[in-house]
Amino acid sequence: MRLRALFDWWLGQLADWIPDGWRQRLAEKRGLRVVEIGRDASAAHAVIEGRRHELGAVGSDDLQRAELAAGLDGLPHRPTELELRLQPGEYLRRDFDLPLAAEDSLREAVELQLDRLTPFAADELVFQCGVRERDPAAKRLGVWLAAAPARRIHQVLEAFGEDPMLAPRPPRFPPAADQPLTLRYALTRERRGGYGWALAAANVVLLGLAVTAHLNSRDVELARLDEALRQVRRDAAEGAELAERLEQLRGAATLVASKRAAAPALVLVVEDLSARIPDDTYLQRFEIRQGEVHLFGVSTAASNLIRQLEASPLLADVRFESSVTRDASTGRERFTVVARLNPPATGKEPGS
Repeated sequence: MRLRALFDWWLGQLADWIPDGWRQRLAEKRGLRVVEIGRDASAAHAVIEGRRHELGAVGSDDLQRAELAAGLDGLPHRPTELELRLQPGEYLRRDFDLPLAAEDSLREAVELQLDRLTPFAADELVFQCGVRERDPAAKRLGVWLAAAPARRIHQVLEAFGEDPMLAPRPPRFPPAADQPLTLRYALTRERRGGYGWALAAANVVLLGLAVTAHLNSRDVELARLDEALRQVRRDAAEGAELAERLEQLRGAATLVASKRAAAPALVLVVEDLSARIPDDTYLQRFEIRQGEVHLFGVSTAASNLIRQLEASPLLADVRFESSVTRDASTGRERFTVVARLNPPATGKEPGS
């Protein structure tokens, strides 16, 4: 049975490349079941050797099932194909866009969008989809979707004794405007004599194709893995460079932090001096260079200034850089004081 199913699948794939007109004529010679699914009812007929045989309504009640069974028993032979034709209004048609990369797994990608594009969940629908257009420049894929509620379709398949989850053949084109949506199914067929040699030949061909496809896919996978390995090596080299750069930045940050910790912030020094310099003293110039603060100004009693500045936790080795001179016009003493900067004690406020 597996060989037969494989042979049927292979024939079905080849049939998809046959023009619709030829396929219709070939199907009529073999035997074709057709079910027209309308808004209120589903009517079935069979076409065998060009002759139409009415099979009646397809429904769930006992009378309809008995009528359909009698119609099938009266056929010259069991048809091997089924076409479900859903009239306009019985299915939903949508056009939308997907990324170009979705083409390799188009059906799976469309299935993820069904709850957004239709009012039904994926397991409540039977749908067909295909590529409408490609735009490589924009990396966009135009996709068409035709979907119908699965309940009536499953009901028709069960009425013919088929698995309700039987998948239709992939379509080649979307349904035209105001035209039925046609779902084509390959039905279960009885094993016929005389096909042994055909099955053997088909399986040999399929085995050769499978081996070739496997070798091709292996080469593609090896190429993909080689490219992934090269990318990992490039990333590793970039990672080493980034690590070295990070270490350099950390060293620079440590150096800056150490220099900042070696001397108090300028705002702390200014704040401390403002609190300690008496009101009768005026600074004319203020400089900080090479870790020392230089104060230039005038005062009524410059000698008292040294004692007040020595009490600062930010200053050390406070001294006059040059001798104090008296300004004849103002009577004030002109001074130049120099002191070494100390880092502030942790948690201690300047001037405390």
